[in-house]
Amino acid sequence: MSFHKPTGFDSVTSGLKRLQEGAIPTDFILESSSGKTWNVHKAVLLMQSDVLFRMVTAENFAECQNGRVVLEDAADPCIDVLVAYMYSLTVKIDTCILYFEGVEDVEASKAETRILIGLCRLADLYNIEPVFDFAYFSIMGWFIYSDIDLIEIVLDTFAEFNTIPESLWEAVTKETAFFLHHKEQIDMERVHAMMKRIRSLRWMC
Repeated sequence: MSFHKPTGFDSVTSGLKRLQEGAIPTDFILESSSGKTWNVHKAVLLMQSDVLFRMVTAENFAECQNGRVVLEDAADPCIDVLVAYMYSLTVKIDTCILYFEGVEDVEASKAETRILIGLCRLADLYNIEPVFDFAYFSIMGWFIYSDIDLIEIVLDTFAEFNTIPESLWEAVTKETAFFLHHKEQIDMERVHAMMKRIRSLRWMC
């Protein structure tokens, strides 16, 4: 017979799981711009985000009065991942990009990139550092292991967004420049066409 004394982390994750399973009724709502809603616990929001903490507890905030917050410009899949993280402390997304074998499905790869960029935006806005770090370093990893096809997908997907966290933009710009500088036998006309579609990268053309 053995006895496992729960660690502090075990206790927290067990408590979050019980909340998610309905041990205590939810008392707040997250809503996307599409109208989809997620029933959550204020206590969980308070644990994860100081920004949400203020919105939930400050009586002069409309969100506190209405018992809900609308996460503007956030895609539903991003909020799915965010809420799952809040109750598990683990970030999980379905991945389709094979780091050492290149891109198999362009549209699926773009969809994955959109989720990661969306997570960066959400986590940056609401100051949820672990989620931001996961998405940030996932994107940065593609510059290390991948080829021009994936870099083009990343840059094209970035061009779809009006706002990107500054630290992410700076890193993508720097890694793109480094990648192109050290990559041999690359189609520079193709590269220049990519860069011109993104204002902040045109200086590299």
